[in-house]
Amino acid sequence: MRGLRKRELRLRLAETETRLQAVHQELAERTLRDPLTGLHTPQAFIQRLDGEVERSRRYGRPLSLAALDVDGFGSLNRAHGRDERVLVKSFFQGDEYLYRLVKALSGGQ
Repeated sequence: MRGLRKRELRLRLAETETRLQAVHQELAERTLRDPLTGLHTPQAFIQRLDGEVERSRRYGRPLSLAALDVDGFGSLNRAHGRDERVLVKSFFQGDEYLYRLVKALSGGQ
């Protein structure tokens, strides 16, 4: 009887650990992508940049970085987005603008 109980407990513990690992992985992935645009978050960008800088140093190769600055987006976002009191449909206007910009840049409609 006692051996059966221990086996059952070990099995339950293994199942719980598996579920916990899956939840941990999902949470880690959520911190790396913006849910609205699907773009990487600043945290993900920094992690990737650190890795690319290290790889560039290791192989003695140059590293290039391209950045996109959207004129007027900061003022648009301050005026219409990221303010939870100004909800327009299901998106904030600033977020909607960003969403459409990302889709356009990635070849979407």
